[in-house]
Amino acid sequence: MLEITFSLTAWEYFEGLLVSSLKRIFPRAGFLVFPIIMLIGLFGVLRLSSDPWTLLAYALSATAVLFLLLAVVPAWRAIQSVRDPQRSSASTWKIGEKRMTVAAGRGEAKVGWKTFERPMETWHLFLLHSAADKRSVYILPKRAFQGDAERERFREMAKKAYGKFV
Repeated sequence: MLEITFSLTAWEYFEGLLVSSLKRIFPRAGFLVFPIIMLIGLFGVLRLSSDPWTLLAYALSATAVLFLLLAVVPAWRAIQSVRDPQRSSASTWKIGEKRMTVAAGRGEAKVGWKTFERPMETWHLFLLHSAADKRSVYILPKRAFQGDAERERFREMAKKAYGKFV
């Protein structure tokens, strides 16, 4: 059984929410290319420009605005989490082969691995999405684990429950 205790920083909260929402909105890399192709086609049809460099600049500008808009909500929620003492308080996770016990400022919960969808891993975080509520995500910072051996143990338990990481 692994036991980790941590408090999320605003940056970790922001990163977790941003990655989670982008993964939900753009499940495949091809969906990132689709808006660019549509914008280039739209500008070509409207004859706003026939210059390929201008079309590319329009498409890149529109894509940048889209990503900035997508980052506003996670940034706002991260700022709120830092200001709320209950959300920014330390939580302790006891992670076993079949279930986990999560103790935080609001209480304690025992949950099974099937409570979550397939876990995701970023450079700094493990993300566990709720199977019941698609918008809820549990964020585990990798720094909370004692070392590479504990992180690998967590990966093995998750792989045993789900088959693989996303």
